[in-house]
Amino acid sequence: MLQQLETIIKLILSKGIGIFFCTQNPQDIPASILSQIGLNVQHILRAFTATDRKTTKQAAENFPESDFYQTDELLTQMGIGEAFITLLNEKGIPTPLIHTMLCAPKSRMDVLTDEEIDAVTKKSKLVAKYNQIVDSAYEILTAKLEAAQAKSEEEAE
Repeated sequence: MLQQLETIIKLILSKGIGIFFCTQNPQDIPASILSQIGLNVQHILRAFTATDRKTTKQAAENFPESDFYQTDELLTQMGIGEAFITLLNEKGIPTPLIHTMLCAPKSRMDVLTDEEIDAVTKKSKLVAKYNQIVDSAYEILTAKLEAAQAKSEEEAE
């Protein structure tokens, strides 16, 4: 089963599709799959038992080495909204580990009201360009051809 899952994950990632694993225990994700993930966001881990401490230490070892953080210690001390983040840069190289504060999403799962749509479109710089009704590309090209023809006739005179 693990081999099939690993094959599926590799296939999905090879197509440029991102995968998110959300778990409260990093041990839930097999190391063979974890090594394929390009973006890692790790929130606080609690270490109440010996097993928890081992898991935390192992999770810390999955991050790039850092001269700035004692990763295994900080993983258990972070507060609400804090996380360690690392990702692959455009060349596929892991970025340095960052301890950061995350902001809650400012969105909702609902349809915008007409007033909200108007407020958004009034702020947009693209509205002036894309809010004009154009019947067809034929009209645009015809106008350009007519302008070019008129210019060449003026030059001929």
